[in-house]
Amino acid sequence: MNDLLTKDAVVRPSMLTRPFGLKRILLAYDASPAAERALADASTLARRFHSEIVAAHVQSPEQTPLNNLAEFRQERNYAETELQEVRVRLNALGLSYRGVVRTGAVGDTLFNLCVEEDADLLMFGAYGLGSQDRHTLGSTAEHLLTALPCPAMVYGPSVKFTFDAEERGGPVLLPLAFPCSSAQIRKATEIAKFFKASIEILHVAETIVPIQLHHLEEESRRITLLFENAGIKATWSVLYGQPWKAIAKRSIGHASPFILLPIKYRHIMASDHVAAHVIRESEVPILTYSVL
Repeated sequence: MNDLLTKDAVVRPSMLTRPFGLKRILLAYDASPAAERALADASTLARRFHSEIVAAHVQSPEQTPLNNLAEFRQERNYAETELQEVRVRLNALGLSYRGVVRTGAVGDTLFNLCVEEDADLLMFGAYGLGSQDRHTLGSTAEHLLTALPCPAMVYGPSVKFTFDAEERGGPVLLPLAFPCSSAQIRKATEIAKFFKASIEILHVAETIVPIQLHHLEEESRRITLLFENAGIKATWSVLYGQPWKAIAKRSIGHASPFILLPIKYRHIMASDHVAAHVIRESEVPILTYSVL
């Protein structure tokens, strides 16, 4: 995939630092099971927060070569029909909606659309209809997660629950690596307040080092107090083990509606990155965000 930070898509600092809101939701839609789950949650959020939904279907030249014009036009017509069906479904709910069909590299195109539409949230399935390898996250999702100008709600292949499922009434899980930045905490605070959610701060250490345990617990308590001072109910846990397994298991045990996962470094993730594993294994959506 081409470099996402192209000259045609300049990320304004205000897009990364402005308060979290949901005026406009950009939904990557390809009729896959993951996209349908994302659509269901986008509808819920749009009803609750009076958001506009912009559904985008990206026609990749790699999947439909431009030199085969008949197949390309057929695919585009099919995409426009799908988006029209989405329009009917959302209009029946009284929701504001627009559909967009674009051609280009999927990651680049979605990035550019986030900028053009001034999107507050991108919702997409990490594995669409074109995904071949279910054991890796995929270069498109990895690039998007580390270069997006707005938060993203990501749906992996193991997601079973919609955002408003009645059985998901627990705290939002917030896994943190130490040290974490004040910007990460501020954004997590904004998101928790926006959704009126409680938080569980989770730090997972891969190895047990008793001499560090006190420091990890103290740091967890300190961050918990920051949330409590902001009026957010918060708890904390320090666990040992493989981080992605502990995160996925903890979210199940606490019936978290989603996992709030800050992306600390804005560069390409390795396919075995903790975030990639969590997205593959989580039964709930992952809300990721980056900060400057």
